[in-house]
Amino acid sequence: MNPVTGARARCSGSPAKTRARGLRVGHTPSGEQVTRASPRRRAGGAAWLQARTPPDHHDKQLDLGIRRDLVGSADRVLLVDDWVATGGQALGARALVEQADATWLGLAVLVDGLTEPAVRRRLGVRSLLHIREL
Repeated sequence: MNPVTGARARCSGSPAKTRARGLRVGHTPSGEQVTRASPRRRAGGAAWLQARTPPDHHDKQLDLGIRRDLVGSADRVLLVDDWVATGGQALGARALVEQADATWLGLAVLVDGLTEPAVRRRLGVRSLLHIREL
């Protein structure tokens, strides 16, 4: 229901059964990998999918992980970021998506700084700007 107009949302045909789930992947100042999910995380032994990224622009490799129950074979994944330089973390994220048998939709970024066309194609990059336009 729209809180301003009071109107109810309507959809024609069958209702869409989509589920959006945001995951944030980042690093602590000590370099530890942190993944935060929108749903509450339960303590326990949920299995994790893991992948190692190729070396980034600092020649560092990162270990990425996601709980197996957060992404499944029926899910479609679009990675959204502000900037892509080497594509290393996105390639690691794609490896996690493939391990989960989910569908990789691509990488949407504001600025594309990739220098390797093969990486751009593999990731399915869509951007607003290329670095040479800045």
